[in-house]
Amino acid sequence: MRAVSALFVIVLVLLAVGGLLALRRRAVVRAAGTRRTGPSTLGLEVTQGEGRTRSLRGERHGHRVEVDIRRDSIRVHVNGAAHMFSAREELGRLVAGPHTPRRVRQALDETVADESRIWSGVQIEADGSGVLVRREGSRGEEFWPHYLELAERLVDIRPGS
Repeated sequence: MRAVSALFVIVLVLLAVGGLLALRRRAVVRAAGTRRTGPSTLGLEVTQGEGRTRSLRGERHGHRVEVDIRRDSIRVHVNGAAHMFSAREELGRLVAGPHTPRRVRQALDETVADESRIWSGVQIEADGSGVLVRREGSRGEEFWPHYLELAERLVDIRPGS
């Protein structure tokens, strides 16, 4: 009987800890307004909009970053001088035009090797003002950190390198 009671107490403690962790994750972006939050926003300022619209702004690794997450799209822009190119997802791969520099193509190939579903429907445009990664559709809002990481990687490949 004591073993059953001890097991019951252990299960209750584990459920309580799991519940607290889940609440902590959900509480990151609750209130309206602008504020700096934890690691789930990567240190960017968060502005909660109408409904599921959310914007994140700030500076990371010396570049100005803007992330817009809307009901039907995700848009990630990293400012900085970048090679001019465009790319889009085709059959699970990010495909760039024929005049895209080799280092940019390598970065695209290495990125997609992770998980192709993250990149489904993604379009990338880059020029002298920065890199823009877009995804249309109502799914995949949780993938924006992957898009930000890729945009930062691409903007760090300097023209002429």
